[in-house]
Amino acid sequence: MAGFLATPQKGTEALSFKESLEQVLGVSVDAETRNLFSGALKQLDTLRIDAVSGHQRLTVGVSLEEALSRYLDGLWSLESLLPPQKLCVQSTWKNAFPSGSIITYHTYYTSDTLSFEKACALFNLAACLSRRAAELAESMREEDLREGIKALQRSAGIFQYIRHVSRVASMTGMTTDLMSDSLQALEKLALGQAQECVYLKAYSDSNYSPTILAKLSQASADLYEASWKHMKKHQPCSDQWSFVIQFKEYAFKGLAQYHQARADSSEKRVGDELARLQLAMEMFVKANKYANFVTILVFGTHWKKQAAVIEQEFKKRHRENDLVYKERITERKDLQEIPAVLLTKTVPPEFPLCAEEPLFEQFKSIFDALAASGAVF
Repeated sequence: MAGFLATPQKGTEALSFKESLEQVLGVSVDAETRNLFSGALKQLDTLRIDAVSGHQRLTVGVSLEEALSRYLDGLWSLESLLPPQKLCVQSTWKNAFPSGSIITYHTYYTSDTLSFEKACALFNLAACLSRRAAELAESMREEDLREGIKALQRSAGIFQYIRHVSRVASMTGMTTDLMSDSLQALEKLALGQAQECVYLKAYSDSNYSPTILAKLSQASADLYEASWKHMKKHQPCSDQWSFVIQFKEYAFKGLAQYHQARADSSEKRVGDELARLQLAMEMFVKANKYANFVTILVFGTHWKKQAAVIEQEFKKRHRENDLVYKERITERKDLQEIPAVLLTKTVPPEFPLCAEEPLFEQFKSIFDALAASGAVF
């Protein structure tokens, strides 16, 4: 089952903490402290260059995830030292979804608050984690799926953190990718893909019963449905994203009904089984409608094979019912709902992200020394 969406990163323009904040120290501050503070800001500028460079121009041996985490730790340590009114650094960030259907004035946003800079860097870290998870999921190996789940749960937690802790969503003219509904859509999408990884692991393990697979599938369907519910309010993404999300929603609704039909079959509830198989076929017809429009990724052949299996199973069991059981197909309104079993959760960021990193410790000692001197106030 290929076909995971990876959140794109936000682009930005250059800025210099050294130029913007070097003069915040009082006139009574000695030269040694000034040099210490100036050096810290210069290092923060270097961290930002790495963090916003994408996969190009990164320091040798440092991944983009590490670069973003180190930069965010630098922001966190600076934020813990200076009051907000002292942290006036103008930054401009682009919308992560330039191909969305929203009009062009949402393409850029400029703010002089450090909270905005931090929110955008966090967004890119969540995007980086989602891309790594999408790449891992392609292999379908159990260990890669396990790592993908961890990455997606962290990604979901970061989107949730930005929405709850940062005030950027309420800023007038904010780019649509940072609006509350968009962040919630990305959070639910990350959780939906993490839950899909859980389903894939369980599906490949013959020890899981059809009842469990049905509940896992239903949880995935619910998360994709919730993602689309929030996504369609501002439509920050291209139509391609909406097609993928709605495909996954209906495909997993179909899988939930199919696995529950297998459970009904083992319990000799033929009427329920046939009703669910029929419903599963209809869900896959709806899913296929959206899949036909998708051009940004390849879903793989599993989905079509699964739809064919369901159709063949329905024809076979319907024929057997006509010849042997002669049971009435259950009305849909009389079918019991499939309870969802959610095995994923948001994992919010905990600062410092790289507590053991020497570079963070160096920042900590610099800013602690400045705070102790009272020079910044």
